[in-house]
Amino acid sequence: MTKYVNNFLIDLGRIEKFEVVSVNETVTVKDLTFKNMHTYWKSVTTGELYLPFNDPDINLNSDYDRYRAEKKLLSTKDIINIRKKYKLSLRSFAKVLGIGYSTLSKIENGALQSNEHDALLRLASDSYSFYNNLVLPKAELLTDKELKELSKVIEKLIVVSYKEHEIIAGNVLSKTNEMITTINIFNYDIKESERRFEKEDSEWQLENSILKKFIQPHWIQ
Repeated sequence: MTKYVNNFLIDLGRIEKFEVVSVNETVTVKDLTFKNMHTYWKSVTTGELYLPFNDPDINLNSDYDRYRAEKKLLSTKDIINIRKKYKLSLRSFAKVLGIGYSTLSKIENGALQSNEHDALLRLASDSYSFYNNLVLPKAELLTDKELKELSKVIEKLIVVSYKEHEIIAGNVLSKTNEMITTINIFNYDIKESERRFEKEDSEWQLENSILKKFIQPHWIQ
């Protein structure tokens, strides 16, 4: 179904009707070239394509999202969520990370992070590592109130995280014990089968030996 929007177009000096269209275009972001679907507004009068007036960065952000996915970098949403789970302001989080406020702001607004910044943010995603490797060494950069509140938040996150790990570990241990029990039963069955075979073979040899005494040819006597 074709979608249309109406918006003021300076080129015509009036409200214009636009058709929302998708165009598959070749894009190069840094060292990666790929095809990506872009969204445009097509003027019904002139046929000219415009970036959506309500979101002019839509295609650029889409390209960056694709690049991040291909390069296995954290998404913008992931980065924002890491900061928010610690209940830190953008400025305070930047201080702890040791990067500029404007740099972090740009990253959270869609700019591509460097590999170094991505590694730093991944480190921050783990509460225990974040506290020991980033918060404690830079504690003096935060106010006493910020540090106290952050410590409480991280403590709760670590407790929850370790409980989850404990549950996972418990499930793994339970499955492992089940596997060990199954293997032991299997090995026991094999040993029992071997014992029965050895017993039957021994009995057969004994019976065969007794029979030989009675059925030896007369010339052997």
